[in-house]
Amino acid sequence: MDNITVVTWPPGRRSLMAQMLEICLGPVWTAMRDAGLALNAGTDGNPAKAIAHHVLPQSEDRLYLIEYEKFPLSVVMRYKAFVAKGGDDSPEGFRRFASEDFARYEAFETRWISSDFAQHQLLVDAVEVRANTRAWLLWALSRVAPASQVSDEALARALECAAQWQKKTQLPDLAGFRHYDAALFDLIAGTKLRRDVVVQLFQELMGRPIDENSILHFQQVASREALERNLRNTKEFKLRANAPLPALGSHASLSREMVLSPEFQRAERKRKNALAWPLTQVFVSRKARVLYCPIGKVACTFLKRLMVQVSEVGHPALLLKDVHGLTDHIRTGLQLGDYPLATAQALMADPEMFKFSVLRNPRDRLLSAYIEKFVIERHSPGNLFHTLPVISAAQRRQGHATVDPDLGISFRQFICEITALPSHKLDPHWRPQVDYLQGLSYDRIYSFDQINDVVDMLEQRSGVTLPRQPANVTGSGTGLASHPDAPDLLPRDITALPKLDKACFFDNTLEAMVTDYFGADEALLQATTNEVTT
Repeated sequence: MDNITVVTWPPGRRSLMAQMLEICLGPVWTAMRDAGLALNAGTDGNPAKAIAHHVLPQSEDRLYLIEYEKFPLSVVMRYKAFVAKGGDDSPEGFRRFASEDFARYEAFETRWISSDFAQHQLLVDAVEVRANTRAWLLWALSRVAPASQVSDEALARALECAAQWQKKTQLPDLAGFRHYDAALFDLIAGTKLRRDVVVQLFQELMGRPIDENSILHFQQVASREALERNLRNTKEFKLRANAPLPALGSHASLSREMVLSPEFQRAERKRKNALAWPLTQVFVSRKARVLYCPIGKVACTFLKRLMVQVSEVGHPALLLKDVHGLTDHIRTGLQLGDYPLATAQALMADPEMFKFSVLRNPRDRLLSAYIEKFVIERHSPGNLFHTLPVISAAQRRQGHATVDPDLGISFRQFICEITALPSHKLDPHWRPQVDYLQGLSYDRIYSFDQINDVVDMLEQRSGVTLPRQPANVTGSGTGLASHPDAPDLLPRDITALPKLDKACFFDNTLEAMVTDYFGADEALLQATTNEVTT
């Protein structure tokens, strides 16, 4: 093995295994380590090469020593640093910190513990190493340098140094922790869902904020889907969903006030069918005989409005003003989710229905999402719904005690945060585009610069004259100016500068991260381009 990278959790911790390997292997270990990258400054490597775990690439040509503490231990260790920086040192403060910190632990666990990649590395539970140091060291030596001859003296010296180091760096005694509560730590040990997922879903379904003391209990549920089922089965949700509603008649005859009323929206949302995402949000025009899969930040507002114009629906002017909210929350007949399940399935299987979507270059799409939501419109309540989970995770990772949406985050932080999570946990505006296309065979995938071809197609199939492709609303990446620190500028700095060229936002590291995470989008877009060319 010619190089090795050390990865630890919590960040900043020294690796006990790395220290023992250095004693046993000497220059051999040093050469391996120096050829890799160290995770944190002071973590068994050159501080100049320090790099965060969510940025660190996973390369097949090197071995990774991954040493970690499990969540209950790590959250107590990280809470100590949080309090040292002025964080709330109270039972309530610790409970909230644990609830929030799970998102960071889960990001590490998903990438560096439970992933298929991690299973082929030196995956080391720090508690187990302390309990059976000799056996773990021999195992690691057999993996790292099987051909090296390690003397008994070197082995004994490594074990003695490990014993001394363990005395100096005792792991937290959870039962002796000042905010210890057995029931609370049972919840912490069983946490499975991120806090932001619970808070958002509860507000969405129950129409009110969740009680702080209940959040960790809900975080025990295995998945977002299971939590949604549980909430929908509660008495509170059923009473809310079944509130009395006046006779509605047909959608076309309803007044604007009735369509916008909470009672109408609640009742019509209840009638959505059981299709799962992404199929439930596929747009339907029976008049034009098309199905369109909208993808966030790929001109979806423009294209959804076109679908309204080529469909026979009530209140088209009203729908054009809030095409996202109204179509997502009430039955308009514009989405597959609005129809009885058998009808929706028949529409998907109908060969006369032309099925299409539009893809965008992932880099352009990500930059557009960042500039619009995190920079230009960063104070918009609608945008904060999407951006706060990312801003919160990034700022707390930097040690901020509170979240500051106006300060925001840099483009680099944005990319680092989203690529540290599995795709199904990402906001739709930066979730991989290929995720949207599951479950349905599309007749054509257009590229972003072919939107006028989409307009031509819709005009031909509907007989309706339509507007052309709009200009870039955010102006993201359309400028000529360049700045060497563009990826690391904060929103205020970006708005104070002339419009920047998109190329200056991507250095080699960010290019590699986007390619690694959004490679399937790039491949599908390239295949689409090649198909049109040939």
